[in-house]
Amino acid sequence: MDQTIVVAAYATIGSELKQLQRTSWIATAYMLTVTSFQPLYGKLSDIFGRKAVLLSAYAIFAFGSLACGLARNLDQLILGRALAGIGGGGMTTIVSIILSDVVPLCLRGKWQGYVNIIYTCGSISGAPLGGVLTDYIGWRWVFMIQAPIALIAMFLVSFYLHLPRVSDSDFSAKLKRIDVVGSIALVISIFALLMAFDHGGNISWMDNTTYISIGVFALASASFILVEAHLASEPIVPLKIIFDKYLLGAYLSNFFGVAVMMTIFFYMPLFGWLVWVTWEWFYYAGAILLLFFTGLAFHSGVGVAIDECNNNVWINKGAGTTTALIALISNAGQENQAMATAASYLFRSLGGIIGVSFGNTIEQQVLQKSLKRRLSGNDINKIIQCVRESLNCINMLEPSIQAVVQDTYSLAVQTIMVYVLIAAALALMASIFIQVKNIAN
Repeated sequence: MDQTIVVAAYATIGSELKQLQRTSWIATAYMLTVTSFQPLYGKLSDIFGRKAVLLSAYAIFAFGSLACGLARNLDQLILGRALAGIGGGGMTTIVSIILSDVVPLCLRGKWQGYVNIIYTCGSISGAPLGGVLTDYIGWRWVFMIQAPIALIAMFLVSFYLHLPRVSDSDFSAKLKRIDVVGSIALVISIFALLMAFDHGGNISWMDNTTYISIGVFALASASFILVEAHLASEPIVPLKIIFDKYLLGAYLSNFFGVAVMMTIFFYMPLFGWLVWVTWEWFYYAGAILLLFFTGLAFHSGVGVAIDECNNNVWINKGAGTTTALIALISNAGQENQAMATAASYLFRSLGGIIGVSFGNTIEQQVLQKSLKRRLSGNDINKIIQCVRESLNCINMLEPSIQAVVQDTYSLAVQTIMVYVLIAAALALMASIFIQVKNIAN
């Protein structure tokens, strides 16, 4: 729910803060820290224990959500979402790792299916709830309402989750086991990649800042690979797990599949605004996401039947998340399950970040080029800047110009959907290479 409840408020936030062209950073800042810390949570849970790390993740997420609700500008909001993402990375990864610890592999698909259905129900409720809160109370409560929910989760985990205690070794010795250098290199590489997409899409791909961002990304990525391959005593993401031929298909299927899903999440509310330009468009945006998640919930339940079928065959967006994870765990082996699970979530988060960022790049490029071609006059640059910053600006334009701007936004969304179709096809192709394995034993 933490992701979908925010989606319906993006356009309102951007328009109120007059930075509509940067609202993709509300999603990407969250996904940036989720991606960076997810593989680290896998190692932290091995060192400090699953329960302690999960409780810490809930606390960080609650504090970050509260900070978002109190933000006074978009930069503060982005920082709050980044902090919430640090906790969010643990909330998803640790739960999946705990399931792998306590559930036999032959039943893992069934229980993952249950978890996915619960997750999808939360996602379904998030979209319309976000629309109602944005319209009646204000967009700040979209974030602040998540803090007490996280506190309730902390209470339930504290009293009802019973796991074996980890060894009571020296705390400083535990800290030394953390791959700090690899984590920093991963954060820098992802941040630089996002900067390249954001600056290239909004300013110019030929600008020096874009070149520098791409260079930093290449250097940080090379450093990360070097550290993980040769220097880290306990890598956060062992390269042998990433490039294993039987695991790579599952990783790539998750990467492209989540890129599709997150891009749809982000741009369906904008589509709703284009179709229903009324004060009720929040509800229509939520309804679109509700329909999407209803289909997702139906297919997520396929994991419940996996232990009956004893193998993984069908891969699609809803079912693919479950079946790809079970295929990955069954091929990773017992000793590598936690790290393979963390790596899987890393690829999912990378897909979400790059998917939304690439979608924003397409949107801004289409808007700038098409509006410059179709509009004329001395105020053309001012109009383009205004409509990229706030949807409310469109209502202040002449009717003929309004029609051109709305048509251009529609063209941008259509172009993004073509990219979504290509990414979905790549997810399907990657799923072909997932190894089918009998899990009855």
